[in-house]
Parts: sequence; C-alpha cells; structure tokens
Amino acid sequence: MFGFLLKKTFYDLWDNLFKVALVNLGFLVLFLAGLILSPLLAAAPLSLGLMALCLLCCCVYLSAASL
Repeated sequence: MFGFLLKKTFYDLWDNLFKVALVNLGFLVLFLAGLILSPLLAAAPLSLGLMALCLLCCCVYLSAASL
C-alpha cells in the first residue's frame, strides 16, 4: 500500500511538474529580490522596509498559489 502511495504521488507531481516549477520559481524570485536588493540600499530602514515588502509579496503570492 505504501508503494502505491509513492507511485500515485510521483505520477501526480509528474503531471503537474511545470506548474510546480513555476510556482517555486516565483517564490525564488521574490525571495532573492529581497535578499539581493536590500544590501544595495544604504539606509537600514529602507533595507528593512524592502525586506518587509518582499515578505508581504511572498505571503500574497502564497495565498494566490494555494488557490
């Protein structure tokens, strides 16, 4: 029964591989935008604000992707 569960999960993921990859790519882009762009800002409040904005965008993206 466990083998059937693994096979079914693999086939379900394989059928939706490109959708899963695109969703993960969106999360990576939002995360890396906050990680790379925040040190470029000289002021600490602006850097923290950008990181908070990217975190908020990740949360919104997560809620949209879960639909």
